[in-house]
Amino acid sequence: MKIALVIGDYNAFGGGAERWTDRHANYLLRAGHDVHLVARTFRNPPSGAVLHPIDVRRSRIRFAARAEQTLRRLGTDAVHDMGAGWFGDVFSPHHGTRVGGFLAGDERAPPWRRPIRRWMRRWMPRYLEFRALEERQFAPGSFRTIVALSQRVKSEMVRFFDVEPSRIEVVYNGVDVEKFTPPRSPQLQARRDNIRRAWGWQDRVVFLLVAHNFQLKGLDCLLRAMARLRRSETKIGLAVAGNDDSRRYRVLAERLGILTDVRLLGDQKDSASLFQAADVYVQPTFYDPCSLVVLEAMASGLPTITTTANGAGELLKHGRSGFILDDPKDDLTLSELMAATLDEQFRGDAGERARLAAESNTMDANSKRYLQLYCSSDSIRRAA
Repeated sequence: MKIALVIGDYNAFGGGAERWTDRHANYLLRAGHDVHLVARTFRNPPSGAVLHPIDVRRSRIRFAARAEQTLRRLGTDAVHDMGAGWFGDVFSPHHGTRVGGFLAGDERAPPWRRPIRRWMRRWMPRYLEFRALEERQFAPGSFRTIVALSQRVKSEMVRFFDVEPSRIEVVYNGVDVEKFTPPRSPQLQARRDNIRRAWGWQDRVVFLLVAHNFQLKGLDCLLRAMARLRRSETKIGLAVAGNDDSRRYRVLAERLGILTDVRLLGDQKDSASLFQAADVYVQPTFYDPCSLVVLEAMASGLPTITTTANGAGELLKHGRSGFILDDPKDDLTLSELMAATLDEQFRGDAGERARLAAESNTMDANSKRYLQLYCSSDSIRRAA
């Protein structure tokens, strides 16, 4: 098949949407398909894919229009859009819905700022463009099949855009269970020990957060929960990886008296080794359609704590493979859930269950499901 994948910027080492798209493109190439990539920029695209750069830097509307022109000329068998355009067969916005994300932003903002945020969304050009793009994407006839990455996102699509539920398929993100695996071999165990030794945390229970937006992922709440948990007899540490600005969080950790218990690592390309070095993954996020990082943590055999605002939490069993927090601002309850993971027996049992859940949701199975959607009669692209 001749398949086009559309994404704003292609980056094999970027966030969850970018990394998922890269793995899916590689899977399609290995399966012998003709893969075309449509994006503004490309970083480490796979060998064998045909690149179609769209030279539009800012306007999302202009990008979508130019992408449609390019795709019509290509004459592909299937077009799969990750959330950047409005033309194709399968639409799987990895950001969920913009409306849902904005409302989550209101929730984490102080009360005095929320009316300002609502005013900005009503009048500022950037938000008007978001609204115009999203309304066209969900309009009847734009895409034959819409994919929600979780039941939560599906409910948002129906609620905010009145999408007929039968048009929406729920397909959770898949995870690479070979790259992300528990440190069972002597080699991986040695790597785990070396990382923990470099941190000076050989005898600690190590919590981990990997994120590119610390505010959205709830690092403030996590640090406050760490300060509460530090009163326990068990030695603990928190490792935080990501390319966001960490200065204010360093100040907060110092004010809370836990700076020596926190490692702000910056951007890390080898996240698999971080999961293998950690004991528990924690992501008290305000909004995540289906966090790929959470799935990678589960595949690495880590008991995982996240929130009801994370679609990936639908794959967790509360109290069995991890915990689900209702309120991402509730550092007291979060500290209590984290305290439950200090028990070594619980961590071992929960980690095994998390790994089994990930093994039932692999990247290969994920890509095969999308191929089925490409080939289904409901996903045949309308005539130009």
